[in-house]
Amino acid sequence: MLVPSEADQIEIIDLHETESTHSVPFVFSVPQLVTDTFLQFGGNTTNHRQAIVTDFMKQFPIETIAEHLQKLYHGGNGMEINGRQYTAWYDESGIHISQGNRARYMNQSQVISWLDAAKRIETMMDARQFATMLEIAEAPATERKQIAQTLWY
Repeated sequence: MLVPSEADQIEIIDLHETESTHSVPFVFSVPQLVTDTFLQFGGNTTNHRQAIVTDFMKQFPIETIAEHLQKLYHGGNGMEINGRQYTAWYDESGIHISQGNRARYMNQSQVISWLDAAKRIETMMDARQFATMLEIAEAPATERKQIAQTLWY
């Protein structure tokens, strides 16, 4: 059996590393605008922004808000943002966002944990970018109305 020379061994190693590098799947990175858009408009619950605003008004711990987000964001939805199609799927592990028309069970999805989502919403609220002034003003009354309806029915 012939043993390859040192130069041949280096070439084989370099070739293997090059092939390994190309076989690694592409890691999808979601632009911040896409994440923010899904946080603002992606909830499948009526008045979800007002419910979140109310949680922050009550000064709940960020972990409590993160748990509440799991109830407000459920199922999935898609949006066109800057001419590209994005899809989000909401589950217990967080928000799965991918480019295209599928996010559930996609390896290329970027997953944003509920805690990270709550922190991002807090940042957006501080910058007054999450909810409109009207939504903020009406948030407590909307919560009272929803509680009254729940009790009534």
